[in-house]
Amino acid sequence: MFAERFKDSYLSNNQSIYDGDTYAAIINILKESLEQIDHHTFYKHADYWELYEAMKTFLDN
Repeated sequence: MFAERFKDSYLSNNQSIYDGDTYAAIINILKESLEQIDHHTFYKHADYWELYEAMKTFLDN
């Protein structure tokens, strides 16, 4: 459900993380979204940091 809302809000129908033409744009959108979550989330449980680091590592590679 969250993924569908994200896709509807931020991506067009022709964008895919597996498409060489749109991959970089999607990675940038995901990075910006992750940073927004990080900056606007007051309380961060220890599990948050594990997920954050995993996502950050994936998006940076």
